[in-house]
Amino acid sequence: EATAHYMGMLATVINSLERSISELEVLSQVSQAVNFTIEISDLLELISAQTLKLVDAPYFYIVLYDEVGSYLYYAFFLENDERRTTIENRKWELGNDLYSEVVQTLQRKVVDDYAAAMSNNNYPIVHENPYIKAWMAVPLIAGARTLGVMAIGQAEPDSRFSQDQVKIFGDIS
Repeated sequence: EATAHYMGMLATVINSLERSISELEVLSQVSQAVNFTIEISDLLELISAQTLKLVDAPYFYIVLYDEVGSYLYYAFFLENDERRTTIENRKWELGNDLYSEVVQTLQRKVVDDYAAAMSNNNYPIVHENPYIKAWMAVPLIAGARTLGVMAIGQAEPDSRFSQDQVKIFGDIS
């Protein structure tokens, strides 16, 4: 019985190490890409692909913030493995959505029902799938400058993001 217990503990440790190695590989890939001069579209594709290796979700968004004009826009819009470039670069005023909350507070936001959270705040859902349930967003910050928000969502009714997923998502941002 003791041997089985130690084998179980060993398996847990090995799984944890494997997950940590995967996370480090993703962080390394993203940081290397950011440090090289590549097209912004290629960089966003790489960030999306690497992030989705660790936090599997059908909805992935990168929203950038224009401080001078005080507006937001989708720089990257991915739903169900389909990039929707027709929505990218559409501007909207800072203030009436969960992305704006993240930009203004510089705090991550995690909700269990995106549509309900938007509705409870009288925010309109304009482009995203209205059936998103679990949703999380983290600020994108470089030094003292707020660049925008990275967000991800799930559509499964009982889906939730774990604390580990929230942490790695924040690390990537």
